[in-house]
Amino acid sequence: MSASNDNRLSYLQISTCALMSGVIGRSFTAPLDVLKVLTQIGVLKSDRGIRYLASKIKIKDGMRGFWRGNFTSCVKLFPHSVIQFTSFNQLKWTFSDDLGRLSAGKSIVAGTLAGINATLFTYPLDLIKTRLIVQPFAKTKSVYNGIGQALITIIRQEGIFGLYRGFSVTLAGSIPYAAATYTMFEFLDLVWMKPRYRLQPIEIMIQGCLASSIALTLTFPFDIVRKKMQTQGNFIQQPGGIDFKNGWDCFKSIIVNHGKRGLWRGILPAILKVAPYNGTLFLSYELCKRFSLYQNGYSDNPFTEPGRVLDQNIDRDELQDISDYDIELDMEILDDNDKDS
Repeated sequence: MSASNDNRLSYLQISTCALMSGVIGRSFTAPLDVLKVLTQIGVLKSDRGIRYLASKIKIKDGMRGFWRGNFTSCVKLFPHSVIQFTSFNQLKWTFSDDLGRLSAGKSIVAGTLAGINATLFTYPLDLIKTRLIVQPFAKTKSVYNGIGQALITIIRQEGIFGLYRGFSVTLAGSIPYAAATYTMFEFLDLVWMKPRYRLQPIEIMIQGCLASSIALTLTFPFDIVRKKMQTQGNFIQQPGGIDFKNGWDCFKSIIVNHGKRGLWRGILPAILKVAPYNGTLFLSYELCKRFSLYQNGYSDNPFTEPGRVLDQNIDRDELQDISDYDIELDMEILDDNDKDS
């Protein structure tokens, strides 16, 4: 059951859970994101392996080099997480049946529209984050020193449309990625054969990792083209001096220079990053939601599987009315047989 299916949570609680989960997940996996981006772009001789690339980053920029662009990503995640999670939850509520279930087709539509909304408003921050990661490590050669200065510099040198380099590729890739992620997440709900509010934290973690890994593998060529398009400009030279006219030209150039395998260049660090990121994202979101439900009176246990659960079909307003009139509600006692079912 989603956070908004029966209005158990307020909009502020849903937004807070989305923001906290995004920041925690992104900061926890920032080093893997740096390795992924540098591998995709092909700098610092990234073709020699992840271990070699990590050692070069540590030598050139110290440990802080592994968190390049992390602040920008966290700033981006505030609007991105809120828009994506709340959009999907609202669309899921709109499209779901009386039991709160979604068909595969409606789940894809909901995930797709949520991905479009999030991408449209946060793309410039994603582009700035990528450029902060791939710019020269030496301070004397760095072009950007922060979000504000990068924003102004890009607009001055490349115009306002410079902030949307590769946007069409990003949109094309984010749509199937978001759709695949949430579709797999809903499908795995059926595999556990029990409501999501009864899942253990490790089950939520596994669910998020599997869903995001499958979605990433299917849509990775979009991501590598997007990163290469984002890093075009006066501040960095593409490996081999390649300049792309558009996304399709970039796609063909990768195949010509690296073969079809080039479209999945960097997939290993990407999987290593995205799987724990989304797993942590969904886990922290679910834990935050459970704590909010505990605060609202739906459960007597905020973090572990509830031993006593209030009827989840009672919405927040009804629960408040019941509380105002001091009506005592029976709690559902879950015995061992219920938990195993």
